[in-house]
Amino acid sequence: MKSAVVIVVLGFIIINLTILLVVAILENTFSYEIGVAYIMFLILIIIAATNVTNFRQEFTVTYDGIEFQVFIFWRILVPWVEIQKIKESYGPWAKYHIVIVDRLTPFHRIIGLLYGLTLSHGFVIDKQLIDYEDAIELIKGKLHYR
Repeated sequence: MKSAVVIVVLGFIIINLTILLVVAILENTFSYEIGVAYIMFLILIIIAATNVTNFRQEFTVTYDGIEFQVFIFWRILVPWVEIQKIKESYGPWAKYHIVIVDRLTPFHRIIGLLYGLTLSHGFVIDKQLIDYEDAIELIKGKLHYR
């Protein structure tokens, strides 16, 4: 729910900045620097939004694999055969586990790089989940017996 609010706020900011940019173009006060700053800001917003929506994902461990929320309304099932490993994150992120998988979205490759120090796709399991320890043990057990 928090990620949906963040996306709505970021969308509102993008719409307002786009209106300001169009007004600047219509009034002939547009400059190259404004355009470059706007594009860089949009890239930063996209990176921040994907990080926020993908960091604390809801997931369900099923018989077929792990089903989790990729973006706000999109859920995906990752079969057990595509899960490479689960490991604890390094450095300041030591309170998270990251699940390394064969394929997901391009943004999950960034998450794998940031939190798992790997070029593979990954998603983060937050330690603040209610059944965190049980979920980690269940995933490790499933990976051990395949």
